[in-house]
Amino acid sequence: MPEKFLTEAHSSGFGFRVAYQQPVKIDFGGSKGAEAIANTFEDALVYQNIEFFKSLQGGGLAKKIRESIMSSKDVAELSSSIQADLKTGDKAEFSMTLLESSDLDEVVLPDYIDKGLLWLIAQLKRKEDDVAGKLLLAPTSPDDAAPAPSGVKP
Repeated sequence: MPEKFLTEAHSSGFGFRVAYQQPVKIDFGGSKGAEAIANTFEDALVYQNIEFFKSLQGGGLAKKIRESIMSSKDVAELSSSIQADLKTGDKAEFSMTLLESSDLDEVVLPDYIDKGLLWLIAQLKRKEDDVAGKLLLAPTSPDDAAPAPSGVKP
């Protein structure tokens, strides 16, 4: 869905932004720019960080995901394998394995979360400037733009 349809502003000055998993293009199994569609935070995280998860040490779900990456021939097979891994794996243990990794700073947030947080930061900054009495500045990028006005009547 285009970015402009994910945000909406209300006449009260408040707005909202919808954030959910969206298809991402990844290089995997000899394919460049293959589309991967995540169903959960965990598989979205894996798709954004294939190289990191290839080398993530640990057992349990981390091991299953590592093995799925290494044995899958294409994105469709990878997706099926990871979904099966997530159904039977311990997500809490997986989270702890991630947090214990010395390379955690290499992990990139899934795009939908990153864009949602950037939008939230822009809204908070705009509100902070409003409270402080600063002049509103024009947005510096389309992602920082104020949401489209809502057709909802208060």
